[in-house]
Amino acid sequence: ALAKYHLGSKEELVGAVFAKLAERVNGSRTLALETVCVQAKQAGTIASVEQIVKVFLEPYLAPNEQTHGELLAQVLLLNRLSASPVTTKIMIEHFDPMARKIIDALAQALPGTPMRTLYWRYNIMATTVAMSVMDKARESRLLRLSEGIADPANRTELATALTDFLSAAMRGPSSMPAGNAKRTRERSRVAIKPEPAHRESVDHREPDRAQSIPALSPRRKVGRLR
Repeated sequence: ALAKYHLGSKEELVGAVFAKLAERVNGSRTLALETVCVQAKQAGTIASVEQIVKVFLEPYLAPNEQTHGELLAQVLLLNRLSASPVTTKIMIEHFDPMARKIIDALAQALPGTPMRTLYWRYNIMATTVAMSVMDKARESRLLRLSEGIADPANRTELATALTDFLSAAMRGPSSMPAGNAKRTRERSRVAIKPEPAHRESVDHREPDRAQSIPALSPRRKVGRLR
């Protein structure tokens, strides 16, 4: 009983540390997103896909945020592979509101893209970034395949590659049905501001297909994608 109490307290402590980091990082991202959107509006245009993608990438790849970026990537991947109440709470409170702001900004930059497609592409972007940031092993597969000409340890090059790839992917044609067109347009006009505290997180994705992945712990099930 004492061990269970101790481990429970340790998990809550780790969760509090990650929550504080997530709050700071997403606060900075919200400000950066508001800034690029306001500047674009003043110039008579809208924020570009590249600008929005760079806002998303900033906390993961900024030179002064490398350690924090790797920690954030670990939280995201942990929540996808073996979600716990602690990681799920962090995602709902700190990352879901930021995700909606990024998706709303992308909807304005890409008015012809169905919202369903943007949700899928955001989710794929988040996974791609987390996996890329965590590829730092000395025997990196990318380093081996490229025979040394592409090194994930080069954060500047990684940021450029991710920006180019993700921006092109966001602009690509979609075979997805448009879904609720009215909701698409309404959400794209919503001002970028903090989510109301009472609003529930809504998952628009299809049921998780990851149930076949073995759990990392016999007492944990594989968590839903967040």
